Amino acid sequence: VLGWRTQRDLHAMCRDAWRWQQANPQGYAST
Repeated sequence: VLGWRTQRDLHAMCRDAWRWQQANPQGYAST
C-alpha cells in the first residue's frame, strides 16, 4: 500500500532501543 517494507522485526527494534537507553541514561541532551 505505501510502497515500502520494514527492515527490522520487533525484537531488533526493542534491542536497539534498549542499547540506546543504556548508552544514554539521561536521554537526549538539552540545548
